[in-house]
Amino acid sequence: MTPKNAIITLAGGSILTTLIMWLAYDFNFLPIHVSNAMFVTGVVLFFLGIIKISGATSIFESTSFAAKKMAGKTQFKTFQEYQANERLQNFTGKKDRSGDMCLIIAVLFMVLSASIPIS
Repeated sequence: MTPKNAIITLAGGSILTTLIMWLAYDFNFLPIHVSNAMFVTGVVLFFLGIIKISGATSIFESTSFAAKKMAGKTQFKTFQEYQANERLQNFTGKKDRSGDMCLIIAVLFMVLSASIPIS
């Protein structure tokens, strides 16, 4: 993962934490609320990282095909043809490691949430 992607992941996590603070706690910045919001963000990022590492993103290929088919942006008649073409286009010979950084950032959010002193 490039530093740019790590910064985007951190920014997304911060935005999610802020959104949780707004929706759940109405910007009441008590330590317990900040800790809870950061922990939920860490859990969400953790599961996104697990999905990315395990290769489970392929479950979204059918949704992508259906959307492109309805928009008329694909020339393939069957999902199997589309899937074979996508795998040929995405084959680079090296493993995508972007899920690793997402897991590290998720653990960082959870550790930071646990280190906030709650009195």
